[in-house]
Amino acid sequence: MDLHQYHQSLLGGGRLYWRALPPGAEHQEQHRAVWSMAEGVLGAAPSDFDRLPGGKPVLPARPGVHFSLSHCAGLAVCFVAQTTCGVDAEPVRPLRPRVLRRAFTPEEQRLIAQSPAPDETFFRLWTLKESFIKATGEGLSRPLDTIPVILTSDGVHTLDPAWHFAQITVERAVVSVCTAAVDHLDSGGNGAP
Repeated sequence: MDLHQYHQSLLGGGRLYWRALPPGAEHQEQHRAVWSMAEGVLGAAPSDFDRLPGGKPVLPARPGVHFSLSHCAGLAVCFVAQTTCGVDAEPVRPLRPRVLRRAFTPEEQRLIAQSPAPDETFFRLWTLKESFIKATGEGLSRPLDTIPVILTSDGVHTLDPAWHFAQITVERAVVSVCTAAVDHLDSGGNGAP
C-alpha cells in the first residue's frame, strides 16, 4: 500500500499522510494500518505512544510533535502539525436520521435537509466536529451539537477564533482537520488548549 502526502493548503503547517486500504478491510486491519503508518511517519516504536485520558494519542517523549489519526472504510490517515490538531475521515454514505437528530443543532439539520447532497453535507459536518474533539482531546464526552462549525459556499467557518478547519476529499472520503490557532500547551506538553 502506497503512502501519500498532502500539505499544500492544510492549516497549522500540517501534513496529511494517507494510505488507501483494500475494499472490505475489517476494523482491526484499518486500525493496524493507521498505527503502522503513524509509526513510520513519526519514526516511533509502538511503545513510544501513550494516550491522554480522553483517548488522544501522544508521544510523551516528544511533546512538540502534534498528530492525529483516523481510519475508515478504504482509508487510513495521519495528520501531523506544528500545533494541537485533530483529523477525521469518513466515506460518504447514507446518513442515519437518529444520529442527525442527536448530533446536530436544528440549524445544522435544516442545512443538511436543504442541501442538494444531504449525505455529503452530513459527513462534512460530522468530520469537522470529530476533528475538533480529537484536537481538544475531549472525545465523545462533548456533545457534537455544541461544536461551533459553519458550512457556507465559501468553505468552513467557526465562531471560535482559537481553531481553524480545513477539508479535502481523499479516496472518496471526506477528511477534515482542525488545528489550534495558537497552541496553549498543558504542563505535559501535549497540546491541550
